[in-house]
Amino acid sequence: MNESSLEDKKNRLSWILSLEGLEGIGRISTRKVVKAFPTYSALLNMPYEQAFIRLKGVANRENLIRKLKDRAFFEPVLAAVYDHVSRLFEMRVDVVSWDTPTWPVRLEAIEGNPKPNILYGYGNIALLNQPLIGLFGRPNLEANHFELAQDVVRFLLQEDLTLMTGLETGFDTVVHKICSTSGRPSVMWASSGLARISNNIRSQAMASVRQGGVMVSSFPMQHGLYKHDEFERAKLVAAAAQVCLFTQPEARTPEYHALELAVQLNKPVFGIMHQEIEGVQPIASEDDFPSIQAALKI
Repeated sequence: MNESSLEDKKNRLSWILSLEGLEGIGRISTRKVVKAFPTYSALLNMPYEQAFIRLKGVANRENLIRKLKDRAFFEPVLAAVYDHVSRLFEMRVDVVSWDTPTWPVRLEAIEGNPKPNILYGYGNIALLNQPLIGLFGRPNLEANHFELAQDVVRFLLQEDLTLMTGLETGFDTVVHKICSTSGRPSVMWASSGLARISNNIRSQAMASVRQGGVMVSSFPMQHGLYKHDEFERAKLVAAAAQVCLFTQPEARTPEYHALELAVQLNKPVFGIMHQEIEGVQPIASEDDFPSIQAALKI
């Protein structure tokens, strides 16, 4: 990326993040504002009345336009965010928005929340647009289910397929360890900001990055780990994957919500489980493994 392109990217990201940081605007309204005004200067150069019309459908647009046109208020905000984005780039953290080539296009199938405007990545973020199989499982799985899930992972890796799951201890780290020891990259989607990944899994994550993998988060770098954010992470993995495999999905868990989204999005969905779930194809033995690979080619 040449210097002018990098500058344009930083300015664009700073504009998006500055908007998201304003009280009461949120992700959906931020995207509407940026689509109407690709740059801050574009909004400044438009008369208030025309800006008001163009932002039809944006909540509290009158107050929002006043804030944004108050340069004494907003320009310091924008400058601080620009400095932050620049530091992230120096740390080799990739920051991408929905309009950049490395954005995972399958996320755009989500309507409303939790569709993010920004992703943070460390590693080979281009993996996000490759064919991906999303894997889902929680700690304390039944032994036979856990063993079958690991057998599926090994089978898929032998077929040179790329896997994606979360970045928590237990199921996730076992998947990533199998991938990295097999010399294969994986996508590791965090439920916190990348700077807040716990130390006991960071070494495994870095080993996966060295194999060409990537750590990804939809949360700002210093965002802590909160249980409710696991729901967003699980849904984004389901949306970004081309095919999904759930191990022992249980109602009211983040994984079950992700399963429902995957079915709603008409993705091929497989399950290692006791119960039957509409829209989910059961995986009971190694004889069923090739059906997962075949679904990726549809």
